[in-house]
Amino acid sequence: MERFAVSRGLVVAVIIFAVTLLGMASPGQARAAQSDGARLTIHNRICPAGFTGPDYYGTCHDTAPNPGLPFTLSGPEVGEATTDASGNVDFVGLTAGTYTVSGGVPGEFAEVTYFCARRATPSVAFPFSVVPTGISVTLGATDDVVCDWYNSPIDLSGLPTATPPVEAATLTVYAAICPVDFTGESYFDECFDRSAEAASVVFLLSAGGVALTEQAVDDSGHARFNGVQPGTYILSDSVPGDFLDGRFVYCTFDGGNPVTYDLPYTENAIEITIRAGEAVACDWYIEPADQGVVPTATARPARPTATTGAVVGLPNTGSGGSASGGFIGGSTTAWLAIAGLAMIGTFGLTVAGRYRMQPARRGGTMRE
Repeated sequence: MERFAVSRGLVVAVIIFAVTLLGMASPGQARAAQSDGARLTIHNRICPAGFTGPDYYGTCHDTAPNPGLPFTLSGPEVGEATTDASGNVDFVGLTAGTYTVSGGVPGEFAEVTYFCARRATPSVAFPFSVVPTGISVTLGATDDVVCDWYNSPIDLSGLPTATPPVEAATLTVYAAICPVDFTGESYFDECFDRSAEAASVVFLLSAGGVALTEQAVDDSGHARFNGVQPGTYILSDSVPGDFLDGRFVYCTFDGGNPVTYDLPYTENAIEITIRAGEAVACDWYIEPADQGVVPTATARPARPTATTGAVVGLPNTGSGGSASGGFIGGSTTAWLAIAGLAMIGTFGLTVAGRYRMQPARRGGTMRE
């Protein structure tokens, strides 16, 4: 009996030891409770001493890796791991939420610069913020994000040159509703003072086919996106095309030469590239369709996708001042009400009965 008791205790000890080994995370791989879910990968790279940019990827990404550096993840899930032989750390099986990542070379020995992107679109920035211990990033349920973590060792031979984090940009969009009888002579003169009502137009910012955030216009007709990371985005509005004759968009970048987009009623989006720290301002003119008499043979001229340079009769308005604000949602209900009022005024219905409404398009071009 005594010998059996000793053997049973030894078996239990072996089982506990084996379970402990199975639960340990290997270098570069954080332990996760599930195999699916979101994934966050850190590429820790060491730049030459004193390097201050700007080409961090070209200069630092293929340098010799720095294995064995600890990283910690906190948020809805927690984890710890060390960089593997390639200098990478993987946090997998994550639930949706906001996470903070810290670690790498101690701050007193290096300056750190970050860049995040989805694995499928490595050139399109993914939003993140810099916190005292590292970075904070918000993941969706299936996001697969890679963050490059560049350490530039301080040159102890002299004072280091600080390397600031990537400076976020701002995007301000001013929505104006042109009158139904808009002549096409001047968007600024005929439309600018007719700002869209609060929450009547919602603008969506997306990248790589993924919706990032939306913002409704405020009482002054402005939708403001703050903390925008450098990258190429798609900016679109929520107004149904069935009620429109077209859109005209006029954007400036840090007050420089404008870029204009003349869109038919079938299109509601533009592609826009934003650089670090830029202040981008766009005037977004919406042209309601004339729901009255169908024109006989007036064809609208072909519209270019984008035109650079000054536009006659459309001064640089700057789209108003900047202001901070959170991202909020909205609907097109108020806009439909505006379009409805315009249609009632055009039809002038006086006899009760059933009517068939058919959208009509109007000719007219910008004055050259």
